[in-house]
Amino acid sequence: MLSDEQKLSIAQAVGYSETAFVCHDDDVDFEVSFFTTTGEVDFCGHATLAVFSTLFQEGIVVAGRYTQKTKAGLLAVVIESTGHLK
Repeated sequence: MLSDEQKLSIAQAVGYSETAFVCHDDDVDFEVSFFTTTGEVDFCGHATLAVFSTLFQEGIVVAGRYTQKTKAGLLAVVIESTGHLK
């Protein structure tokens, strides 16, 4: 697992407005953290869409309901059979 300092360093190197980091969690499906070039933010909707779209396209998840833990709390993500998120 990456430290917050490592995540910040990667986000700075990438240079995007937000960079998402995903890992498995013992209590929910995934833990997702979001970093800008200056630090961690509570939540980013666009990055959440990108995370779960990528997970679906890579065959890591299938259509269904998932729970992600973020700094903003526990949030549900629903992936339709088409790969679209609700």
